Amino acid sequence: LEQASREGATAQETDLLRKLHDALDAKVASAGDKEARTQAVLEKLTRAQKLCDEYLRSFPKGVSVGEVRFRKSWLYYQSYRYGRKRERRDQAMDVAAKLIADMPGSVWACKARALRMQLFRAQRQFAEGIAEAQAIVKDFPDNKLAPEAQYYVYDMYRRCKRPAQAEAALKLLAERYPESAWGRKAAGVLKRATLTGQPLDIDFTTADKATFKLSDYRGKVALVAYWSSGSAPSMTFHKRLTVLHRLYSADGLVIIGVNLDPGSESFVEAE
Repeated sequence: LEQASREGATAQETDLLRKLHDALDAKVASAGDKEARTQAVLEKLTRAQKLCDEYLRSFPKGVSVGEVRFRKSWLYYQSYRYGRKRERRDQAMDVAAKLIADMPGSVWACKARALRMQLFRAQRQFAEGIAEAQAIVKDFPDNKLAPEAQYYVYDMYRRCKRPAQAEAALKLLAERYPESAWGRKAAGVLKRATLTGQPLDIDFTTADKATFKLSDYRGKVALVAYWSSGSAPSMTFHKRLTVLHRLYSADGLVIIGVNLDPGSESFVEAE
């Protein structure tokens, strides 16, 4: 709203934008059954859609046209998620496509492509989804959505059984966006792919600061179990492993418990 005012929005335009943002931010009561909550969400989305339409009719060249058009496509998408009506999905696609055609270099076109990418992927239309993701990377390489889009290129190639293209997409992501969360994830996936069939050694530190390696137990059956004292299922599993160790340690079974608690106090108490 502040940016709209700086860009010359009239008081009437700003007031309508405020109503739209208030409608988008409105909370839906969590009480009641699932069907009632779903209906309440759909009513909220419908109110916001009407405000989008009102803005676009009243201010066809307004300072926030791009944002409102994207919001409208996003609202159709949300209506599809909650109502599962195919026509809402198609409306989301159409509004996003028109926005991309009319404002190809805008940040809102980038967001619209990301929305279409998600919808195509959900419908297993991978060729179309890959095209949208690649367009984001090509046209908006510095946008924060670009690394995620490149990851989706990999993911969709993987899902449609094209491993060579999937690996190439992953390598490009790791090389082009190494500092992003998606780039680091890609680097991890690539590293794990090289570990198959290779010896794996891990260094461990005990509670009393002693160190040892997994390779110290070469020739034995070694089980590495990750656990946390704050997780009830984890603690139950931890107790079962203690029994397992008591039964089979004489036969060469080694169990290494890796604790994930942030501090040592809860770890010691759990032990």
